[in-house]
Amino acid sequence: MKKIFLTLSFLVLISFSYAQKTIAVLSGTTWTFYDDFSPALRGAPAGSTIYVPGRTFDLGGNDTINKPLTIIGTGFSVDSTAATLSTVLIGSLYYSTGANYTTLIGLDIAGAINSISGIVYNNTIDRCRIRSSVTLYNTVTSKFLNILIKESVIEDDLNASSSDVINLTVEKCILFKEMSLQIGAVIKNNYFVNNFCSGCSRSNTFRFVDNSFFENNVIITSYSSPFTASDNNTIKIIYL
Repeated sequence: MKKIFLTLSFLVLISFSYAQKTIAVLSGTTWTFYDDFSPALRGAPAGSTIYVPGRTFDLGGNDTINKPLTIIGTGFSVDSTAATLSTVLIGSLYYSTGANYTTLIGLDIAGAINSISGIVYNNTIDRCRIRSSVTLYNTVTSKFLNILIKESVIEDDLNASSSDVINLTVEKCILFKEMSLQIGAVIKNNYFVNNFCSGCSRSNTFRFVDNSFFENNVIITSYSSPFTASDNNTIKIIYL
């Protein structure tokens, strides 16, 4: 009896461990399961929700989102993912035509978020860590409308262009390095950390930031002034 009980316990443990490594895709009332992120992303029908467990997934460089999706990971904070581990994506994510109403939640992206082409609108980045830059434009072919970035960490530059991005809100984020926004954005309740970088191409915390509204932000910088080449902003800032 004891041997049978131990065997059953072992099988349950194996099943639980396997389940924790499975990516679940919900489309309507239909569930589909994948072992890796890239096949799940490509196979998920438009409008699906992708549940990604705490595990590291190699994108092989990058993956492209070209349809409406909600992608939910376990988070990136060590404190909150002690039991589940973080959902880490090794590589970059690209937005392309059709990626409207896409929401990214709780992902640790060991790469960048960039755009390729098309008009992309009503997108949210929520409680994610982006270890490289976020670039919401592509000089000629892409446009972003109604973009919300909240409660996230961006470890490299955040870039947008006046001709390519409309209605960007960044709130309750931690941002490193430089922000370059030639648009009318809303920047509120954020924490900026930008130390002087000798030999770097960046020249300040905010460069070419125009027509934006700043409220209740904390800026820690070693630059003499956080702004350069920036005009027509409304600013309420706490200096430390």
